Amino acid sequence: MNSLNIKMTSELLSRDIKESPKAAIKELIWNSCDADSTLIEIKLTFNKFEGLESVLVADNGHGINYEDLDELFGAYGFSNKTYGKKSPNGRVYHGKLGQGRYQSFCIGNEIEWKSTYSADDGKKYEFYIYFTDTDKMRVEYSDKSVVSNDKECGVEVTIKNIDSGNKTGELLDHTLMETELVSSFAPYLLAYSNIKVIYHGVPLNIEKHIQETVEKEVEYEQEEGQNEDQVKADIKLISWKQKTPPKKYICGENGTVIDEEPLQKSKNHPISMYLMSSYYDQMKLDGKVNLGNLDPVYAFFEDKSASILEDFIGGKNDELAAEEMKKIRNGKAYPYVGDPIDEVEVVERQVFDMLALEINKVVPEFKKSNAPTKKLTYRLIKEAVKTNPDSLSKILTEVFDLSQEEQDDLARLLDYTTLPSIINTSKIISDRLLFINALEQMVYTEIGKKIKERVHFHKILLHELWVFGEKYNLGASDISLKNVLKAYLFHLEREKLVPEIDVKASEDMSLIPDLMLWNQYPIQDEQYENLVIELKRPTKKLTSKELQQIKSYAFAIAKDDRFPKENTKWTFFLLGQTFDDYVTQELKDKKNGRGNFYNSDDGQISISVLKWNTLIHQNKMKYQFLKEKLNYSIDSNEKSLEYLKEKYSEFLPEE
Repeated sequence: MNSLNIKMTSELLSRDIKESPKAAIKELIWNSCDADSTLIEIKLTFNKFEGLESVLVADNGHGINYEDLDELFGAYGFSNKTYGKKSPNGRVYHGKLGQGRYQSFCIGNEIEWKSTYSADDGKKYEFYIYFTDTDKMRVEYSDKSVVSNDKECGVEVTIKNIDSGNKTGELLDHTLMETELVSSFAPYLLAYSNIKVIYHGVPLNIEKHIQETVEKEVEYEQEEGQNEDQVKADIKLISWKQKTPPKKYICGENGTVIDEEPLQKSKNHPISMYLMSSYYDQMKLDGKVNLGNLDPVYAFFEDKSASILEDFIGGKNDELAAEEMKKIRNGKAYPYVGDPIDEVEVVERQVFDMLALEINKVVPEFKKSNAPTKKLTYRLIKEAVKTNPDSLSKILTEVFDLSQEEQDDLARLLDYTTLPSIINTSKIISDRLLFINALEQMVYTEIGKKIKERVHFHKILLHELWVFGEKYNLGASDISLKNVLKAYLFHLEREKLVPEIDVKASEDMSLIPDLMLWNQYPIQDEQYENLVIELKRPTKKLTSKELQQIKSYAFAIAKDDRFPKENTKWTFFLLGQTFDDYVTQELKDKKNGRGNFYNSDDGQISISVLKWNTLIHQNKMKYQFLKEKLNYSIDSNEKSLEYLKEKYSEFLPEE
C-alpha cells in the first residue's frame, strides 16, 4: 500500500464534511456526471439485523487516472475541473474544488474507491483508494494493475462502517431520496437524456414526477457602452406531483447545479425553480458566484425569476382557493343556509365569499384544518362582516395565530359556553387590570390632582367596588341604609352625606367634605351585609382621631333598630394614603376576623383600616395569575388613562 497526506488542516476538513448523508450521495452522483457517466447506480446492503451495512455508488465514467491521484486526493480544494470548463465529452462540470469526494464521511467511516480507466498506452488499469475515519488526513492507495480491455471503465465508491447517528436513516427512505434526487438533477438529466440514475433498484424518472412546467427566457438589458454580447438565462419552474421541499437552483447552461437555496415564498407548493445560464458557468470559473446580487447581471436574473415565481404561485393559489370555496359552500362549515332572504344578505354573502377565498389563498394550509376550526373561523368572519368589519383583520390574525391544539380547545369550549361570554369575561379581566393601574395613578401621582380626584374619584369608585371584594360588585344603594348613615354622621364630624356631587358646584376642593360610599348585599334569605367605605382624601395621613371616629360611628349605626342585629352584618373600610405611628402600632395587634382593626365577638361588625397601596397590591396579586394566562401587558400608563377617559368621561373634567 502507498499513502499520501492531504495538504490542509484537519479542522478545515472536519468542518467541510458536516453535510447530510443525502447531500453526500448527491455529491457522489455529480462526480459521476462530471466523469461523463451514462449509468450511475446506488446500491444499499443490509446486515442480518436489517441495519445499513454499506452504500455503493458505481458509474461507467472515464474513471480516475492513477497519474492524477496525488493532485486529486492529496490537495483538498483542488481539482482538475478547476482548469477545464467541460468534461472530455463536453459536459459542463458541477464541481471544481475537489471537496465532494470527502463528503462520504457523512455516511460512514471507511471509504473505498475502485477506479478502472484507460491509460495513454492503450491499456486499462485498476487500483484502489482508501479513506478511514481514524486519520482523515491520510489517503492510502494500491498499486495499479492491468485489467482486460473488455472491462468497463468507471468508479465504484463503497462506504462501510455506517455512522448510524448521522441521519443515515434518510438513505432508507426511498420516497425522500427519490424526491431529493429528482428535484436536484431534473434540469441536468433533462438536458442529458442519455444519463440513467438508479437508486436502490429504482430508476429515476423525472417526467413522471412533473405536474407542470413553465419556461421563460430572459435577456439582460445591456447599458450603453457595455459588452454588446447577449446575456440570457432560461428560467424553468417545475411543479411536482409529490411533496417536495421548494428550492431555487442556480445552474449552468445545461442544468449543472452550482448553488441552491430554499424558495421561501413558495413554501406551500412543491415547486423547484432553475435559473440556467452560461453566465453562471463563467461566474463559477471566475470564482464570483458568491458575489450574488452584487453582480448586476445576477441581480437582474434574480428579479426576473422572482416576478415569474410570484405570477406562477398566484395562479396556483387561485386554483387551490377556488377548489376550496366549492367545498366550503357544499360543506357544513359554510355559515349560511338556504337562499339569501334579501338583497342585503346577497351582498353580505358575496363579501364573505371574497374574504374566505382570500384566506384560502393567503393561508393555503387552512384548508387542512379540521371541521370545528373551519366552522369557528367562518362564523367569526360572518359576524365580523355583518356587525364590525373594522375588527375583522385583528380577529382573523388572532385566530390564525392559534396552534392546532388551541383551536381545538376553543372549539370544545364553545360546546359549553358562547363566544360572547368568553369575550365578555376576558374584557372584564382586562378592564380590571387597567383600572388597578389607573387607581394607582389617581392616588399616587400628579395625574390624580389634575382630575380633581376628591370629586370624581368617588363617582368612579361607585362603579368599581369589586376592588374591596368580589361580592361587593353585586350590591345596590338602599334608602334605609342611607337614612341610618345620615343619622349618625356627627360621629364623623360631618353635616351631611355627599353621595352625589355636582362637578361644577365648587372649584375649591377644600370646601368639599370627605366622601362615603355605601351598598347593601344579600347574604342569604332575609340576611344582609352593609358595606360602608369612608374615603379620606388620598393624601390624608390617618391618625387616632380617624380611628376613633370610624369605631364610634360603626358601633352607633350597628345598634340602630332599623337593621335587626341578628340579620345584618356590617363591614367598614377606612382608607388613607399613610398612617401615623399611633395607627401603625394599633394595627400590629390584629384581631381575629375579617377586619384588621376591629371585629365584634359575634362576628357582626368588622372594621378594616387600609392604605391605598395595600388595596392596590392585593388586587394586583389577585389578578396576577389571570394576567399571565391572558398574556396581558400594560406597556404604558396612557392605556389606563385612556380606559378611564372612555368609560368615565361623564365624571371627568374636559382637561
